[in-house]
Amino acid sequence: MNRGTTLDTGFVPPPEEEERPQDDRAETHCERGIVLQQQGDGAEALAAFDRALQLKPDLVQAVHRQGMVLYSLGRLDEALSAFDRALRLRPGGPAIHSSRGLALQEQGRLSEALAAYDRALELKPDAIGALVNRGNLLREQGRLSEALAAYDRALELKPDAIIALVNRGNLLKDQACFPQALAAYKNALSVKPDDAIAYSNYLFCLNYDPAQDNVAVAEAHRLWGEHYPTLPEAFSTYPNVRDPEKTLRIGLVSADFGCHPIGFFVDRVLAAADPAAVQYVCYSERRRSDDLTERLRRQAHGWRSTIGIPDRDLAELIRADAIDILTDLAGHTGTRLGCFRFRPAPVQVHWGGYCQSIPLMDYSLWDAIQVPEGDERWFVERIVRLPNARWCYAAPDYAPAVSEPPALRHGYVTFGSFNNLAKVNGPVISLWTRVLKALPQSRLLLSWPTLADSNERARVAEAFSRRGLDPRRLELRRGSTTHAGVLGEYSDVDVALDPFPFSGCLTTCEALWMGVPIVTWPQDRPVSRQTQAFLTVIGRTEWIARDAEDYVRIAASLGADLRLLAALRWEQRDRVAASPLCDGPRFARNLEAAYRQIWRHWCSRVE
Repeated sequence: MNRGTTLDTGFVPPPEEEERPQDDRAETHCERGIVLQQQGDGAEALAAFDRALQLKPDLVQAVHRQGMVLYSLGRLDEALSAFDRALRLRPGGPAIHSSRGLALQEQGRLSEALAAYDRALELKPDAIGALVNRGNLLREQGRLSEALAAYDRALELKPDAIIALVNRGNLLKDQACFPQALAAYKNALSVKPDDAIAYSNYLFCLNYDPAQDNVAVAEAHRLWGEHYPTLPEAFSTYPNVRDPEKTLRIGLVSADFGCHPIGFFVDRVLAAADPAAVQYVCYSERRRSDDLTERLRRQAHGWRSTIGIPDRDLAELIRADAIDILTDLAGHTGTRLGCFRFRPAPVQVHWGGYCQSIPLMDYSLWDAIQVPEGDERWFVERIVRLPNARWCYAAPDYAPAVSEPPALRHGYVTFGSFNNLAKVNGPVISLWTRVLKALPQSRLLLSWPTLADSNERARVAEAFSRRGLDPRRLELRRGSTTHAGVLGEYSDVDVALDPFPFSGCLTTCEALWMGVPIVTWPQDRPVSRQTQAFLTVIGRTEWIARDAEDYVRIAASLGADLRLLAALRWEQRDRVAASPLCDGPRFARNLEAAYRQIWRHWCSRVE
C-alpha cells in the first residue's frame, strides 16, 4: 500500500534555437501549456498544446507534454499515441522514452516499459527520472537488488534527488531496514520540508518499525497535523440540509477500489447498503481497473475518477456533489489527504486503510479491540467504535476449495506467512525461529513477490541462520502472480504465523477463509491488533497470545496435533462465513448507524 513518486520530470526537450514568427506563437502556446500542466489544469493544458500543434504540427515538446498530461489524466492509450508520435519526430529523445515507459508500466506491460527505460538510459545515462522509474518497475517485479542499484545511481548523480531518496526509502522499508529507510525519508524532507509524499512515507514506515513505541508514533502523526493543517481558504460553511434523519450522501475516497484489501472490505458494504439511509459516492484514484473495480462501480450510487484532478478542484467537485460525510480510506498510504485540507464536506471521517491518527479528520471509525477504551489519547480526532470488527470480509468467488492439511501428506508441519516482508522484522524472525525449534521437524514457508530476487532470498535465509535455524527448513517462494493462485498456496500451510507490530489484515482473513489457523501476538498499537479483532469475531480467542512464550506454546500445540489441525481446517470456512466478519447486511447497518450518529451530532451543533 505504500507508494512512491514515479513521474519523470528529470529531462525536458529544449526548444528549437531558431523559429519562424508563426513558430514563436506555437512556442508561446506550448509554454503556456507547461505552466497550466504544472498548476494541475490538465484540460486547459491540453487545449494550449493543441493550439501549439495547430500552428506547428512537428513541435516535439508540445506532443511530448501532451502525452504527459494525458498520462496524468489516466488516458493511457491516448498518452501512448502521443509518445509514439513524439518519438517519430525525435527518435533519440530520452525523456520521451522514459515517459512512454510510465504509460506502459501503468498498463501492466512491464517488459515493454523496462525496454523503454533502458532505451532512455542508453541515450542519456544520467537521466535521473529514467533511473528512478526503472527502479520503481524493478521493485514492482520484486527485483530489489537491481532496483536499489538504480536508485543508488540516481543519488550518485544527484544526492539531493527527492524522487530517488523517497523510493530508496520505500525499498529499504520493504526489506525491514527501518533505520535506513527513515533516514532516507528524513534526507528528502531536509531538501524539501513540505514534500507531502516523503512525509507520508516516513509516517507509514513508523508503523512497521518495532523500535518505535506508541507514544512516538502518535506524536509524529500529531505533528504532521500541525505541519499540514486545514488550509486558510478551506470551506467553512455548507449548503447541506441540517436534517438529522435525511438520506446521507457518503463520499469514499481511495485509490484502491479493486483487487486490494480496501476493495474486498468495501464490497459487502456497497452491496448491502440501505438506499433509504445512505448513498455512497466513490472518488476513485485507481488507474488499473479489474473485475472487482467494475463490481464496486455498479454497486455505488455514484462514481468519480479523481485521476489528474488537483486537490482544490476535487474539493469543489465533492462540495458540488453535496457530500455530507467525506470518508478517507487510505490515510498516509494514499495521495488525496491534500483534498481534505480544503474541508469540502461538513464532516470528515477516516475509516480504514491506515491505523493511526489523521488529524485532518473529525472522526475515526474503529472497533473496541483495535482501539479499546482509554486509547483515545493517541488520536486527535474523535473515535467511534463499530460493533465486532472494523471490517467486513468478502471472499472472492474464485477462492479454491479448502484442502487437507499438508502435514498429512508431508509427515511434518509447515508454518507459513504470506505477509509483506516489511513486517518480517528481527524480533519476528527470532520468535518464529523459536516456534520452529519447538517442533524440530517443522518447516516455514514464506511467500512474497520480492522473494523472486535471489539476493532477497539470501538476505532472509541469513537472518534466520544467524538465529540458529537451518536454512534448509525454510521455503522462500515468489508466489503466484494471480490472486487465485495465492489463495491456492494455502494448501501448503498448516498453521499461519502473524507478524508484529504490524499484524496481518486481508492476509489474515484469507488464511482463515482457506481453513488455516493463525497465531497472533497483539501489542500496544492499533495496527498490531488487526488479527486479534478477526479472531475474536470468529470465536477463536485461544489463538491470541499474551506474550512471546504463549505465542510459541499456541503455535507448537497446533502443529503437534494433526487430527485437531484437520478438524479445524474442514470446519473453519463455515465458521468464518457464518460470523459477523462476513455478514454484509449486519455490518452495513452498523456502519450506517455510525454515520447517522456522526451526522446527528453535526446537525445538533449551533453555528
